[in-house]
Amino acid sequence: MNSPVELWLRETNKRKSLASKSECYRIVDKLNLPVDIRIDRLGEVLSFHYFNESPPESEIFEFAETFAKQLNQPHWFLRQMINRGKDPNQKVLWKSPECPELWSAIENEITYIFKLNEGTSPGLFLDQRMRREWVKHHSKDRKVLNLFGYTGGFSLAAVFGGAKKTVTVDAGARYVEWTKQNFEANAFDTAEHEFWTADVLDYLEGAQKREHKFDLIICDPPSFGRSKRGTFKIEKDYEILVDLCSKVMNSKAQLVFSTNFESWKQKDFEKKCQVLAKNLGLHVKEFPSAPTDFNPSLLKTCLFQS
Repeated sequence: MNSPVELWLRETNKRKSLASKSECYRIVDKLNLPVDIRIDRLGEVLSFHYFNESPPESEIFEFAETFAKQLNQPHWFLRQMINRGKDPNQKVLWKSPECPELWSAIENEITYIFKLNEGTSPGLFLDQRMRREWVKHHSKDRKVLNLFGYTGGFSLAAVFGGAKKTVTVDAGARYVEWTKQNFEANAFDTAEHEFWTADVLDYLEGAQKREHKFDLIICDPPSFGRSKRGTFKIEKDYEILVDLCSKVMNSKAQLVFSTNFESWKQKDFEKKCQVLAKNLGLHVKEFPSAPTDFNPSLLKTCLFQS
């Protein structure tokens, strides 16, 4: 029977083509192992996500150390995803002796700053790699709005692709500041773009009143979140969210709407988007697929057009 390290290395070999384009990609997605571990490469650091309510046993750390050495990766960290990672404040992690707290790596020509102790993600959602690349190729001379912007990945892709202006909105002040740091890491002038620390629904309502319009909107909301406005739940709030987006779209504008909400299967998601588009006078252009290095059933995306 193959050991976990042998299975992980086999998965890594399937993804060698990704290494030629990026320092950031998923090395191992969910495997049929006794425990659920997913592994990402983030430049010089390997990230192990351990999905289990019980702390990892010593052999898991030995596997991580061996695997990192096999790939000539100098650093690694392992984060225990309690309650399947649904608690954004939990910080149960272990790391190699000299693993940095802060570092940078490149995905498709863009530099991203990573931080070890800032929630359950170190700074970039890798399953959106193809969407960021799409945004980069569809942003030239367009005004782009990035909602739930996190650390600004979509905004960076838009600027790299020639957007005339980007607006990044996130309720977390630390993420808005992180976005600015990512702009500076790529020598992008923050003065030419807007960064808002605000509830997304509040921002959209304000933008509608001010008659602000956008050519491209990226909306990748969490399944659940809290802000001064109250509790956000994707299953009850997605309609008002897309409705507000539609009210600030220029003619022929596009809206990239994504979710990882596990209770929605792909067919359910597509049906909801089709009904919503009809009700709002939008058109569904396509349902883009997830990257091949990820479980295709989790990330669901709809491309709307006004």
